[in-house]
Amino acid sequence: MDRQSEISSTERLLDVIRNGSEPPETNEPPERGVKAVVARLSSLLKEKPSRDTVTIGVDIGYSAVRLVKTTHIPPDKWELIDYKIVPFREGLSRDDAEFIQFLRKTLYEFSRNNAHYEIWALMSSAQVDIQHIRIPKMARKKIENAVYFMAKKNVPFDDKVSFFDYEVQGEVIESGVEKLATLAYTAPRSEVKALTDLFENAGYPLTGLTIAPFAIQNIFKTNWIPSYEKTVVTLYIGRDWSRIDTYSNGNFVMTRGIKAGINSMIESLMDEFNERSRHIQIEPFLESEANDASGDAAPPREEGPALTNEEARTILFSLGTDSFLSSETAQRLGLTEEEVFDLIRPALERLVRQIERTFDHYVTTFGDERIETIFISSAMGVYQPIVDYIGDQLRIESDVLDPLKPGNAFVGDFTEGTTIADRAPLLPALGLALSDTSRTLNHVFTYKDKKRQIIMDIVNISIIAVFGVFMIISLGYFLWLGHVAEEKRAVVANYEKSLSSDVVVNERAIMDMVKKIRQEQKTMEAYKIRYLDIAAISELSTLTPPNIRLYNINANFESKTMKKGKEVHSKDLVIEGVAMGEGTTLGSTLAGYIFKLDQSPMFSKPLIIKKSEETLQGEKALRFTLRVTL
Repeated sequence: MDRQSEISSTERLLDVIRNGSEPPETNEPPERGVKAVVARLSSLLKEKPSRDTVTIGVDIGYSAVRLVKTTHIPPDKWELIDYKIVPFREGLSRDDAEFIQFLRKTLYEFSRNNAHYEIWALMSSAQVDIQHIRIPKMARKKIENAVYFMAKKNVPFDDKVSFFDYEVQGEVIESGVEKLATLAYTAPRSEVKALTDLFENAGYPLTGLTIAPFAIQNIFKTNWIPSYEKTVVTLYIGRDWSRIDTYSNGNFVMTRGIKAGINSMIESLMDEFNERSRHIQIEPFLESEANDASGDAAPPREEGPALTNEEARTILFSLGTDSFLSSETAQRLGLTEEEVFDLIRPALERLVRQIERTFDHYVTTFGDERIETIFISSAMGVYQPIVDYIGDQLRIESDVLDPLKPGNAFVGDFTEGTTIADRAPLLPALGLALSDTSRTLNHVFTYKDKKRQIIMDIVNISIIAVFGVFMIISLGYFLWLGHVAEEKRAVVANYEKSLSSDVVVNERAIMDMVKKIRQEQKTMEAYKIRYLDIAAISELSTLTPPNIRLYNINANFESKTMKKGKEVHSKDLVIEGVAMGEGTTLGSTLAGYIFKLDQSPMFSKPLIIKKSEETLQGEKALRFTLRVTL
């Protein structure tokens, strides 16, 4: 067995709480291993977050890494602490060593002021198959198999290639029958491993990995945007596609991807403008044909301006900003914002038709539940006329999905002076920063891991309970021994008083007294031998500092009969432990501990048998074995 694994899970958790997340003194971030991830996830399930613990959301985009940091203020408030967008070199792949170094530096600079933090990252939702499954009400232990087999029946998958996870969202009524609504999904193991390895190699292992719909769900579940008891839809307009997500009572219930996005609008703008320019040129051309027929010379025909794909992209991304007004391309082509909106209208109409089909499917599948609001976000920022147009066409309330808007109760004036174009790219990272294992489906901590964690927690609690009972019993023994000692001291005081008096005693009385004293000495010696190990454990517990962990104590008992017939008992303790701390102070830490043992009235002759330096959980440690005599 690996020597590191000899340390109990409770010790690992205490190690992370005390030392595991301290910021490094150098410019390099601390190394962390798999055990640190397990300890972090264990703390998530067992403890409520505090202001000392922050959650960092990391969204790796095409050309930049977007980060948001929040903290939970119990019972139901959150606070935005910081956010940052860090661009990287165009074309840089996440598999490159340069990108790993870039990610390490970025995460170090963003997290170095926080002692305790969890990191959540985003995975592409295009690679995840999501199913909304309703099953009859049944015992909790049967739910897992029922959801698994129904999900596999609907969308077959290979357990070796993909892993499966689910959550129970609550009870629903379907055709008058009570059922359980569950959300199940499968994700490719290779992609999950690639992302977890990326952060592991950067020195910052992930606490959680999820997809955008689950991240956005956190914004509604935490009531960052007050719409928890409503049915709302979010529309994300991406580059080549758009995603429509539906949330009911804060729960994510349906998603659909459609092949219509920003590039469709760019193509519509370019095609419509160039088509209009071509028609404008037809009249001079027809007039020149008539002049040729009459024998007059036709004037030369000038080509009208043509709009390129790159120019169309620039114009579209500058809608609603000051850059549009100063755009040389728009001025050269004589385009206004209203004209640009008219040119992209065909693409918007196609997008609205797709949304309407999605709404129809939702009503058919989930019943006559009214969708009240559509929140819109985009990779290019959000142009308000587009939001209003979509809402008018769908005949529902529409708004920009802008949880970082200045004045939000959880944001305050932290984002004062920013524009919607500045805040829109941070939306997924904010959702990640609001993640928690208790409410967010996690690709690296599935329902199977949660079951194992519950078992581990029960075992740990049982160990702590047994140890507590043992300590109470030990305390009772010590109190009883103290009472016995007081009684013996009283008896000795009476003997001394008798000896100091003028009472004449004979030889027989003296012999009886000596015999009685020897008998009492034997009794006291028996008590000493019986309870010496309990006292020794208590003394070790008092003398051992927090930066020294003991994981093994062996006792060696010896009884020798001397020449005069006297029996002598001796006991040695062999102590194995680990000294933690800075590498340069490990030796002095151990020396101080040995000095404390030597000064204790219970121990004598502490002797180091062996010691060795090694790395434990990313830190230098000094493993030692020493012997003391009781």
